[in-house]
Amino acid sequence: MLVNSIFFALTLCGSTIAGPILEERSIHPVQSLSKRESPSGMQFFNANGRSDGDPASVDNPSAGTVLEVEPGCGKITATIVESNDAECQFHLPSDGSMLPGIIYTGTPAAGFFTISVPGECAGGQLNVDRECTSCGTFGENFNGLDCFGNAGGSADRADLCVSGTTLNVC
Repeated sequence: MLVNSIFFALTLCGSTIAGPILEERSIHPVQSLSKRESPSGMQFFNANGRSDGDPASVDNPSAGTVLEVEPGCGKITATIVESNDAECQFHLPSDGSMLPGIIYTGTPAAGFFTISVPGECAGGQLNVDRECTSCGTFGENFNGLDCFGNAGGSADRADLCVSGTTLNVC
């Protein structure tokens, strides 16, 4: 009896979670699962480590695809240079080398992404990735390159320095 009660409760919860309860039973339900194909995403964290602005994402990006976020410090863009599955955490300098009113650009680390950041965003962290979801499993399974081009590597952090208006790895 207890097993039947638990099964009924799980079944009821499962139908509630899956979508709205339908008035009529249908042989062909309208809900379906969808798999995101190699999504690319970008998110900015301010100098206090807090998420700032809405994250950006796009499915199946190719070389030349531009991601854009608009945190409180200005518009930040990342252009995908190569369609590799890669992940980078760009840490912007906080030493006063980034000045307000100037846009800093660069294709740091292994060069998978070209980023453009206003000086007002100094000290922040920009996370950019292109993940592999077609690697033989259902869901978002990252089996790509780290920020420096190492297969399966874990060096995703790239501390950036400024040379003129160019962002480079320190």
